[in-house]
Amino acid sequence: MSPLEFAPILAALFLGGAAVHRLLVSLGVPVWLECGGSLATLALAAFCSRRARRSARQAALSREEERQRLQVQFPHCHATYLSNGQWFHTDKATGREYQPGSQ
Repeated sequence: MSPLEFAPILAALFLGGAAVHRLLVSLGVPVWLECGGSLATLALAAFCSRRARRSARQAALSREEERQRLQVQFPHCHATYLSNGQWFHTDKATGREYQPGSQ
């Protein structure tokens, strides 16, 4: 992402933080508790983001391992993962869809 794409996110965080700060000040919450809550929220967001990235990376690795296994099983085909969750096999010799029962 370019720095320009982060601008709306940072603006929303800043405005949200300012609104929460005003609310907490009006309720008489101590500043140290406000800072601690902010840090805890940031830590939770970082943890969730890291887990999501790790999960996506593991899913991609799993798909790559499955693709390699399929290409070993069908050496005359290319295997492509489709967005609907299925695999598409292309015959290397003809470039057409591979039909297992047609040989």
